[in-house]
Order: sequence, then structure tokens, then C-alpha cells
Amino acid sequence: MRNLFTCLLIFLTLSAFADNQPVTFIPNQGQWDASVRYRIQIPGGQLDLRTDGMDYVFYDTDYFKQLHNRTLPANTPLKLHGVRVYFEGSNPNPTLKSDLSDGISRNYFLGNDARRWASNVSGFGEVVYKELYPGIDLRLYAHHSTIKYEFIVHSEANPDLIKMRYEGSEKLSVSEHGNLEVRTSMGWFRELNPYNYQEIRGKTTEVKGHFAVREKNVVSFHLPNGYDPKHPLIIDPELIFASFSGSYSDNWGHTATYDAEGNLISGGSTNATGFPVTAGAYQINYGGNGGQTLWDVAILKFNPTGTRLLYATYLGGTQTEVPHSLIVNSKGELLIFGTTSSQNFPTSTQAHKRSFSGGTYVQPLSGMDYNNGSDIFLAKLSADGKSLLASTYYGTTANDGLNLNTLLSIQYYGDAYRGEIITDTQDNVLVATTTPSELPLSRPDRLAATVLKFSPDLSKLIWERPKIMPGFSGAYGIRAAASGNIYVCGAVRDNLPTPEDGWLAKLDANGNVQKTKRIGTSNADVAMLLDLDKDENVYVLGLSNGGKYPVTSGVYTNRNSGQFIHAFDPTLDRTLFSTVIGSGRGTPDIAPTAFLINECGNIYLAGWGGEVNATIGTTLALASSTKGLPVTTDAFQKTTDGSNFYLALLENGAKSLLYATFFGNTNASPDVRGDHVDGGTSRFDKRGYVYQAVCSCQPSSFPTTPGAWSTVNRAGNCNNAVFKFDIDNLEVKFDMFLNSKKQDTIDVCTPAKLQFVNTSTGGKSYEWNFGNLGKSTNPVQGEFTFTKPGVYVITLVGRNPLSCKREALYQRTIRVSEPAFQVSKDTTMCLGGTVQLRASGGSNYQWTAHSSLNSTTIANPVATPTETTTYTVQASDSKGCTGQKSVTVTIQPLPVQVTVSEPVICKGQTVRIQATGGSSYQWTGSAISDSSKAAITVQPTQSTAYTVIVKDNKGCRGQATATVTIDESFRPDFAVEKVFDCVKPTQIRIKLANAGGDQYDWYLGNGDSLATQQPSPYVYPKPGTYQVTGIAKRGSCTLSASQPITIEPPLEVPNVVTPNGDGKNDQFVIGTNGLKLDVFNRWGKAVYQHVSYQNDWTPSVAPGTYYYLITFPDGKQCKSWVQVVN
Repeated sequence: MRNLFTCLLIFLTLSAFADNQPVTFIPNQGQWDASVRYRIQIPGGQLDLRTDGMDYVFYDTDYFKQLHNRTLPANTPLKLHGVRVYFEGSNPNPTLKSDLSDGISRNYFLGNDARRWASNVSGFGEVVYKELYPGIDLRLYAHHSTIKYEFIVHSEANPDLIKMRYEGSEKLSVSEHGNLEVRTSMGWFRELNPYNYQEIRGKTTEVKGHFAVREKNVVSFHLPNGYDPKHPLIIDPELIFASFSGSYSDNWGHTATYDAEGNLISGGSTNATGFPVTAGAYQINYGGNGGQTLWDVAILKFNPTGTRLLYATYLGGTQTEVPHSLIVNSKGELLIFGTTSSQNFPTSTQAHKRSFSGGTYVQPLSGMDYNNGSDIFLAKLSADGKSLLASTYYGTTANDGLNLNTLLSIQYYGDAYRGEIITDTQDNVLVATTTPSELPLSRPDRLAATVLKFSPDLSKLIWERPKIMPGFSGAYGIRAAASGNIYVCGAVRDNLPTPEDGWLAKLDANGNVQKTKRIGTSNADVAMLLDLDKDENVYVLGLSNGGKYPVTSGVYTNRNSGQFIHAFDPTLDRTLFSTVIGSGRGTPDIAPTAFLINECGNIYLAGWGGEVNATIGTTLALASSTKGLPVTTDAFQKTTDGSNFYLALLENGAKSLLYATFFGNTNASPDVRGDHVDGGTSRFDKRGYVYQAVCSCQPSSFPTTPGAWSTVNRAGNCNNAVFKFDIDNLEVKFDMFLNSKKQDTIDVCTPAKLQFVNTSTGGKSYEWNFGNLGKSTNPVQGEFTFTKPGVYVITLVGRNPLSCKREALYQRTIRVSEPAFQVSKDTTMCLGGTVQLRASGGSNYQWTAHSSLNSTTIANPVATPTETTTYTVQASDSKGCTGQKSVTVTIQPLPVQVTVSEPVICKGQTVRIQATGGSSYQWTGSAISDSSKAAITVQPTQSTAYTVIVKDNKGCRGQATATVTIDESFRPDFAVEKVFDCVKPTQIRIKLANAGGDQYDWYLGNGDSLATQQPSPYVYPKPGTYQVTGIAKRGSCTLSASQPITIEPPLEVPNVVTPNGDGKNDQFVIGTNGLKLDVFNRWGKAVYQHVSYQNDWTPSVAPGTYYYLITFPDGKQCKSWVQVVN
């Protein structure tokens, strides 16, 4: 989705340089002198490539700035300087090859010799002179904003052959840094010390070398250390135009229009189709009588977004040509109306007039010298700009086509180029212009408004109507109605001191004047532009001085303002409404450039104002400014420096101001010349886009948009800029994407995840309607996954209160289909059987991989499942739809039943298990009497599961399982707890872990026994190891559990130890192992400690009495003393 206000601006240069390739080699295909092979625009001049050398031409770039500002003294010549470079001793006929085409179509219709016209001339990024010297090529190529060249010395060639003789330079020298410096009267340029290298076995090796200037300004290359002649050598300098302005040619903007696709076409005048070359400093009389004026028409056509140049066409003769107005006919062909001073302007063979009539010298705009006077020219270009389809002169023996009426009070900069070209419904060409009112002319301002009608091919002047208004007049605007009627407007003045009036005229299709009407006040008024609505009502945009223009009721107005809008019925007798708009200063603010009434009667106007008007010196021009003009709250640019463009939109009948904005540079520095246009018409299309030509001059920062063909003014002075601005256009549309790929078809298959991307223009708000899927106000996009087949209507509604439609919608109907294939129904089968799955109606199949399928890529695989299984197949049909379906195979087991006579038994008992439901049986499990019978007897020693597989007479299988459980829930698991005492025998206590038996008996392993579930404590009469067995009975079942127990003897601790090594009573023996022992002296200090004493301590302490502490496992302690005697 694009924003409502789309601003597009492109700076246009003669060579159509994009920002990323400012240097282009243009081949000579007959449009220039035959000695020129390629021409390159360089900062401050041009470079021509010849067969035997190169020509540099530099000119004074400030000259054109002063021309535009009217600060250049009269008859000042243009200073130039030429430098010729000869390839001495070179091949007289080298082959020049170009590469890296920019793909831009350039067309040159220069002069009246059609053999010298050239079409579809592409520019290139490099040119190579092949075999300029034996074994040596010269390659020139674009490098950023300058030019590089390199000599390619092939193996065994001699670089000493390279000699370049410079003719015309004021000084030629090599700097201390090794750079070649070339001084001219316009400045100097340098060639950087060359970087020389060889590529040897994949490695770059630098070769030392430098420029050498020899006698007679001959430059060569010196390689002091030599090089390897078996490998190619590259000598690679770089050109730097250091002291030049960095500018390229001026291209002043005059007029703009559009075609049916919304492409933007700009018409300007350029001063750089080529300068004559003379070595050294020289001059040409650029301005004034007899001067050489090199202004040609430059037509550039861009795509609707301004990101690509479609063609550049140059049209003219040897003198000045300026385009006034452009229009595109029904075939997409461009019609150009302008004025020329060239006697050799290109004309077509069947032209109405092929000879130049001319007049007297005139300079309607500073720098635009018509040395031979002026004739009108009309030209028609093909839609691709490659063909000059028709071209003709029109004129008398006096100056024609220029509005030079100095009697007018309301005159703005560039008004000399007022006038307009249109076509009627049959593509006949209509022109509103100015011609002499008398011949011979007594004064140059004795002019008359004139309308011309030509045949579509410009071969026939169908009729001409001069002197439509009595007095001295000019025709500025013209429209043709569907009825055939023609309406014209302009300015007329009879005699001093009566000020001028605006006027309207109605002509029939044959040029007969049906009605004329003066409009205005007692002060000066002019009717600048007009348009018609669908009912042929006539709307006029004009200027009025004094703030007295009548205003009807019920309209938007800014009282005491200098711009008026006046609407009349088709008879011109009845006013529908009139109003004024502006700053309220009482004088005109702007020079109107474009005017439109759209299909619902809304009113569009564009114009510019500001300081550039002051250069013509009239009182009202000095007052021109965009300051104080009304803007709306949603304006694209709300502030102005006083010298900007102004755009406004009024509601039908001028009832309200719907939108108004400034546009342009806002730098108020005194060095900045204001935004303006050098005369001529621009246009709105019926959708509300304005296509406005601009003349933007340095150091202005006129706004540009990202991605535009050029965003930098490379001219040191002025350049033709153009902007395309969308005020109220409302076009609703969206694109559809499937899996991130743009989808143009409306047929999709389930499941389809679609993204809907809003590509509308002009909407203030948007709403998506996805039918029963819901709505969304996301202005950018919506996304839905369609899982069910059906027909879905997707609607996007856009709203813009400024638009005629107010609301527009775009719909796309989407058909969502399921793949047309079938699968077999779900089925049931016996375990161990097979079934064939079936799919049909698809072109290929893919079943979900499963071990029970014999194939996954055929329509009818065989399945052998061992359990209930769902199989899924994905199929594609002939339409490309892909979908998936499933088949479930249910395993139906035999109804097997199993009964157990005693599910829970005592260990050692037998039990009977009975199975029913089949004709054969097979049991698995332990201790089975006969595993192939329906009934089996088992005697398990532990709990056991018995499984039977049953088959019937049809081969179906089933199985069942029965479990026989050995009851061990009352087994007498127990623990034995010992109770210690210091000198008494150890006592035991039996602790039963789980109860549940009916009777318990305990056998103590020494012939004694105890009864009851929890027997009383027991003391073994003597130490030893005994097996304790518990027997539990419940019903007829008996379970037992046993564990050994060791009874230690009672402690027998001695009171005397004699560790004298005689083997008798050397250790401290207490009788029982594994007890904790601590021994202390009489001061309480431990002399021996062990956590598990093993009766092995031989005291190594001083004789005396010691105290011991013995700790039993249950925490009980015994303590006493022992005497150590040595």
C-alpha cells in the first residue's frame, strides 16, 4: 500500500546520468561530427573520443548561472578551453569496442538532415581501443564520478610505444607526487600517478613507473625497474577534474505531461548537445545578435514511479529551441509545441511547412537568445521516443509563438513561453499561441491571440484563427469538448492606460468564433488556464490585481486575494460561481502552471511564486510569494520560504478547500534561487495526479524521493526537475500471495494459506471483508488459511474523503477446491489377515510410511496390520490440487474367554484354567500340563501370566491372558534387634515386618522356639551364630522366612595390661570386636581411639592408670579403668 500523498521528483540531466553512474560513453551514430567516436559529459565540459586521440572542452559554468539570474552583461562571450590529446605513432585505424550498456534509449533529431538523426542510442560504461599500438589496448571506463583509463600491454609488446601529445594546455607538468597536471584557462585537471601491475600465476605484482613529459608536450610512461615482458602489463592512471565545479550541463525545466500508463514526460531545454573544439582558450558569442546559442529541446520519459528512464530524446537545430507545452494523443505519441530560432530545425517530409520564416532578434528569457527571431514548431514523437513521426514549422516573417506583450501589468518569469497544445477526439492537434497582429510589426508587442488546428500527422493546417480578440492579446489555455467546441483563454489589452483583461472564447470545430467574453475588474486581470467539466461548463483559473474580483455566495474564498476561479455555462453567458484564493495581499501570489476539473467537479490548481519572478522587474512580479497562502492541516508541506510550488484542491462548486500544500525547497538562504519553472504548461491527469516541471537551481535542496532516477542536481546551475504528486486519487487493489509467491489465479486448493497485500493508493482508511471468515482494518495486509472448499469473495474497501468516489472497493473471487480423488472406506479385519487399500482419481499418491504396507507410492497397497491402524494418503489430481485422506483398518479379535478355578493359590498348589471361543488353542506360561488343550492344569511356583492364542475355523485369531497369583502377602519377613549390656549377655527382639497370618511360630536355631505374632525378648544362653526361622500360617497355606544371627559373648575387660613384649597380656582385649573404644589419661586426654575396635591395642603409653569408654551400636556405653604396667 502506498501513502495518499505520493511525491516523486527526478532531476534530469542531459546525459541522463543516474546517481550510481555519472559517467556514460555515448556513441556517435551520426548525430555529431564524424570525427567524434564517443562523447562523455564531464564536470564543466565534455570529452570526445576520436580515432587518433581525445578532445577535452571546458566552459565557464558561472556563465549560465548569470544568464539565468539576468546578471550577465550584454554581449558577454562564453569562455571555453580545449585540450587535444594525440596518440602519436598509433594505429590509424584501431577498433573501438564498447561494453556495459545502460539500456537507455537516447534519440537525437538535430538539424534538418534526417541522415544525421540517430535513434535508440545506448550509453556504455567502457570503451576499448583495440590494438592502439602493436599488442597494446587502451581501455576507458566509468569509475564512480570520474573516468579511469588503462593501457593493457600484452606479452612481448613494448610500452615505450605509448606517446600522448597534449595540444592546447597552458602548462603540462608532473607534480612531486607523480601526478600529471594539465592547466587550462578554466582550471586544471590531473591524471593520478599510474598504478602499474602484472598478474603472474594468480598473484598481483606491482611494477614501479611514472609519467614522463618529453619535448613538445609528449607524455609517456617510464618503468625504471622494467617488468616481465612474458606477462601482460596494466598501466592504470585516473582522471581528476579537481578545480571544476563538479557540474554537468544545464537543463532548464519548462513543461511536463503524462500518458495513459501514468508515465511522466518532461520537456526542457539543454545547453550541451556539443561545443566546437579549438585547442587552447577561445570564446564564442553565446548571447546577443549573431551569437551561437546551443539550447536544444530535451524530452525525457520516466516510468510511473520515476525509478527508470524510458528514453531521452534531443530535438533541435543550430539555434535556440524551447518547448512550451506537451500532450500525449490517444496512440501514446507525444506532441510538442515550442518555438525555434533554427533555420535547420528537423521537419518531416510531409510537413505543413519545412522552411523557417523567422523574425528579429529577441531574448524572451535570460540566456535564451533567438538570434534569427522565432517560429513555432510542432513535433510528434513515437511512444518509445525513437522516431520523429512528424514535425513542422509555423510562422510569419515576424516573431511567432512568444508572448512578448510588454503592455501587460501581470507578467511573470517565463510567461513568454505561455501557450498550450492539446488534441481532440480525432487526434487533430490544437494550439493556443500568439502571433503578430500586423505585418510588418510596428512594435514587437503588437501581438494577437491565435488558435491553430493541424491534422494528426502535422501535414495540413486545417484552419488558423488569428486575432480572436480585438486589441493586443495572447492565448494561454485551450480545451476541446466532446461536442467539437473549442474554448480558449488569455489576456488582452487595448491601449494605455487601460489595464489588461482576461478573456474567454468559444469556437466551433471549424474554428468559427461563436462567442468572446472579457472577464475581470477595473484593474489588471488575466485568464491563464481553463478546463471543462463533464457538462461542458467552463472553468477559468486567472490572476487579478487589486483584490476586487467578484465572489459569489456559498463558496470558499480568501478575500482580497489575487487568484480567481470563475465557472461559466457552455454559452459563457451565465456565471455558475466565482471565488478568489490566496494570501489576501491584494496582488497575485503565484504563476499558475496546471488546472483541472475532475469527473465529479472538484477543482485542482498548481502554481509557483517567489523571488525568481523578481528578476523581470515588474511591480506585481516583485510581490510574488507563496507566503500566506492557505494550507490544510494534512498538508504534505505546511511551511514555505516564499519561493515554492503551491497545490490546492477545492470541492465541487468551490464550496470548500479540501486540500492545500506547499512543495519544494525550504532553505531561505539568500544564495538559494527559489523553486520555479521556466514558462510552459504542466498538467493534472483526471485521477488527480499533477505532473509538474521544475527548474531547480543550486544550492537548492529540492526534495526528492528514495529510488528516484536521480536525486542529485549535478548541474552547477539549474536542472530540470519534475514531481508527480497524488492529491486525491483513490485506487483500491490488492495482490494475493500463496506460500509467499504472488498468485494471479483465483483457483486454489485446500489447505491454502493466502496473504492479501494492499497495493492501493490514496486511501485514508481501509477495511478487509473476508466474508464468513471475518473482517480486518489492518491497512497493509490480511492472512487466512482456507481449509474448506467453497467460493470466497474477498473485498477491500478504501476510503478518502477528498476523492470523488469517497469510497472504492476491489474484489477477488477465490475458488477453493479439494482434490478430486477417493479412497476406500474404513474396514474391519481379523488379526493376522491382509486387506487392500484403494485410492483413485489422482495422478500420483504418497501413503504415510508404515511397516505393514507393501508399498507407499501406489494407488492400491496391501496392508497387514497387527493392530488397529489409520493409513493416510496424499494425492495430486490433474489440476495440481493436493490433498490427503485417511482409511482406518480395525483389527477385530476373536471373542476369547478364559476362566481360572483359583486365581489366588498357595505356593505348590495346582489350578485349572479353561479357554473357550475357538477350535484350536496354544498356551504359553510355566508348569503347564498340556499347552494345546482348551483346559490346562498348572502348578506355578510364583505368580504367573498364562496366554492362550485361539484360532477358529476361518483362520481368525484371538488371544487372552489369565494370571495365577501365589499368595505371599502374609510371609513372615522380620528383623532382629540386639539389646546390649556391659556385663550381661546380649538380648534379641524379633520385629515382624508384615502381619496377616493366622498363626506364627519362631524357631531360634538352638532348639528353642517362640510363639505369637510379636514374641517376647530372648537371651541366648551362650554366644554363637544361629538361624532364626519364622513360620506363618493362614488357612491351609504356610510361608516361612529365615535369617542368621550372631550372638557375641559378654564383655570381659581386664584391669591390667602388661605390654612388655612377652606375648602375654600385651594387648587390651575386651572380648567383642567392632565396638567403639576411647582411652583417656587421668587429665582427660585421649591416648587411643577407634570406631571399630578389634582387640589389638598394645599400649605404648607411660605406666599408669587409664580410663576407657566402650560404645555399643545402640548407643549404650560401658566405662571403667585399666592399669598399664611395663
